[in-house]
Amino acid sequence: MQTADEVVPRAHREIKLTPADEARFWSKVDKSAGPDGCWLWTACKFHDGYGCFIIRKKLHRAHRLSFIIENGAIPQGDGHHGTCVCHRCDVRECVNPSHLFLGSHQENVTDKMNKGRGGQKRGEGNGRAKLTEVEVLQMRKDFQNGVFT
Repeated sequence: MQTADEVVPRAHREIKLTPADEARFWSKVDKSAGPDGCWLWTACKFHDGYGCFIIRKKLHRAHRLSFIIENGAIPQGDGHHGTCVCHRCDVRECVNPSHLFLGSHQENVTDKMNKGRGGQKRGEGNGRAKLTEVEVLQMRKDFQNGVFT
């Protein structure tokens, strides 16, 4: 029986792929852009646009599996997010191992910001926004003037 210290978080467990898994994986990749181009995932995708692939009834992100197939296990890394597999090309559907590199969550966020892909959308640009900028400014003005409705 494992103790709490011996349990490895699911995200950090080593994924074992059989040759059949690898063949099935690559059959879902469009490599027509050549060795230096983006190899696009053609099968199912997660809601965020990254490819998903099932191995023994568990969903995995396709770009992470591509990295594992080419380079072996992904080191655990520190923090909640562990080690990220980042894209040099910034194409979520790309699984070309030469476009992938390892980084911490902070390095991944910094890379994204440096490439101009920004952070969280704020204000009306956020899909969960309930107020417009005009409504917020009016509410602030009313509050400063002591008007409470």
